[in-house]
Amino acid sequence: MKIIYVLACEIIPIGAVRIVVEHCNRLAARGHEVYLATPNKGADRLHPRPDCIVPKELEDLIGGFDIQKAPPGYPLNESVTLVSLDEIPSLEPFDAAVGTGWGTWPLTGSIRASRHYGLCQMVEHLNFPENYIERGRNFFKELMLISRSSTFKLIALSSWIKDYFLQVGRKDEDVIVLPYGVDFDKFYPDIDPTFIKEKESRKGKVILIPGYEMNQSKNIRDAWTVANRVKNNIDVQIWGFSLVPASLRYDLYAQEPSQDTIRKIYSVSDVMLQTSVYEARGGLYAVEAMACGCPVVATYCGGVEDLIPEKTCLSTAQRDLDSLIEATTRILTGDKLAARLKHDALEYVHKELTWDPIIDKLEVILSE
Repeated sequence: MKIIYVLACEIIPIGAVRIVVEHCNRLAARGHEVYLATPNKGADRLHPRPDCIVPKELEDLIGGFDIQKAPPGYPLNESVTLVSLDEIPSLEPFDAAVGTGWGTWPLTGSIRASRHYGLCQMVEHLNFPENYIERGRNFFKELMLISRSSTFKLIALSSWIKDYFLQVGRKDEDVIVLPYGVDFDKFYPDIDPTFIKEKESRKGKVILIPGYEMNQSKNIRDAWTVANRVKNNIDVQIWGFSLVPASLRYDLYAQEPSQDTIRKIYSVSDVMLQTSVYEARGGLYAVEAMACGCPVVATYCGGVEDLIPEKTCLSTAQRDLDSLIEATTRILTGDKLAARLKHDALEYVHKELTWDPIIDKLEVILSE
């Protein structure tokens, strides 16, 4: 098949973009002719930048090992053709055109293709900030008119997103649930001596908080508050990573880390906190952490398919700080509980979140 994915931003290593790149890479590896269209061909995000270094104010927090000189973009295989949005008309027609976020649907619907699809993984952003809720919903309804074309189907990451579309008038057969997978070549238990030394040079076990405060749906501040309250009672250190500089205080913080660095941070952390208000599924950080043997504490946030209480993680209600503190403390002080969560989570992700069967289903979806 000749397939084009339409991306509204450049190739940056955030969850939504990484899932799109995984689709493109894996479809191309199976022999499909795959194009990825971005505003500027993503050129500035495909290769290492010489200025990608630790900000001066964070040098003391990083602790000496070099975690910054890595490609900020998520690797796109050479078999995928990267094009600009302006180049799309010259490449038509396609067998399948996929809009990768609801903001790309109007452009995707205009592409000359046999079949059109909307990949829906960011519906939660319609609800932030609060004063944009109604405007977001009205815009969403306008997009629904575009997507009601007989050839425009929706691919949702989880069942709660599908339910959302059914509530606004889509037919059941036109919304397909397709989860994301975990790349086990990138995410696996990896106890790196350098990170162990860094951990041991400080006092206490590691509470990991991935993500950045500006994304309101991730609700990072609750995780940071919980970690600091736990720190008042037991010896812990707070680590974090994301694309942007930290506005909160961490014992160690990695800005724009490579995938290898993220894997090593997961692997030496004792618990990961995810206090999201909304997630498309259980959360990409959460399942990656589970694949690296890091126990997870998470809030119920819509897409909880991969977060099974007392099996793959400990879960609490949103904004329930006392319950989050209790769950975090249980893992940090209970070696048997932590070991069982690690074992069960690893078993789950390897059984349920491998990419091959997901891409098998995707091929069928895009060919129908």
